Amino acid sequence: MSAALARRKKQKAKAALAASTAEPGTNTMEQRVKHLLSQTDTPSHYEALQLLTSNTHRFLKTGDVEKALKTAFNGTTLLLTYNQIEVASQMSLCYVTTLVDARVPSTEKEVDNILKISELYGKCVDTRDSKKGVYWIEFLRAAMKWSSGMGDTLLGDRKLHGNLGRVLWEQGEKRDSVVSFVLGEEVEEIVSKIWEVETDEGKERDYLFCVGVVNFLAMENIRDASKLVVGFKLKFEADASAPAATRYCTFATWLLEICKRDAGQLYQWLASQFQDITRDPQWGALLTKIGKVYFNIKPPPNMLSMLEGMLGGGGN
Repeated sequence: MSAALARRKKQKAKAALAASTAEPGTNTMEQRVKHLLSQTDTPSHYEALQLLTSNTHRFLKTGDVEKALKTAFNGTTLLLTYNQIEVASQMSLCYVTTLVDARVPSTEKEVDNILKISELYGKCVDTRDSKKGVYWIEFLRAAMKWSSGMGDTLLGDRKLHGNLGRVLWEQGEKRDSVVSFVLGEEVEEIVSKIWEVETDEGKERDYLFCVGVVNFLAMENIRDASKLVVGFKLKFEADASAPAATRYCTFATWLLEICKRDAGQLYQWLASQFQDITRDPQWGALLTKIGKVYFNIKPPPNMLSMLEGMLGGGGN
């Protein structure tokens, strides 16, 4: 081997080593990752992922949290920009895991980064076999868990809840979407979304309305439960073609009024009169909590069983 060829080989090996230990954003690392992503074969895309994750872990292990987060965030955005959903999903979870392992507080900066990643997920092109929605929701739920554990708000950042609610709605998970909007205190969003639902004589629309009211009350948020009822009524009164309100609406509005008063007996009567609206698997526990919080009712075993059986599943 000539001296010149040996020298070039040595320089190439040195450059490859630098690329494997640099963070995204530096020309060497970014160029290496982009080169791998431009290839059509899956192994190259996973090699890019390996470069990114290994550097993230290395920086975290040496205590350089800022570089670890920057590597994971920039890597995720780069993978999503190249529409590599599967590897990007793993990198985005690596970013959240880094936030958790480093015990990074749920600050506005990190929340904004989560929202930027979510926006890039939304821009990715769907393919026939795409699992985009599954990966997107998995990432956001992991981020919510981090925010809940490391933020000032017990149940997580409200902006993240609102974003998750919109993604869940887009992916057809409407019931869970409404619950996320409740946690995000997005009353107007709930009203707007549920009114657009094509319903079977109003049942689906009114069921989602009821989910919103019950969850707000279970969170001891009478203010937003009241806003939801008022907003829903205004929509209903303004739409002459709207199907008649169902028993879901009656139950939700009566429950709200009863919770505004010291009316424990009325609460128990209401629960007994609406045994036919059995659908939501969480309602038994939610209504038990409402009874305890607003009326100091601790159901005896037979009442608890009735509530859970009445509103715990099946039915309409």
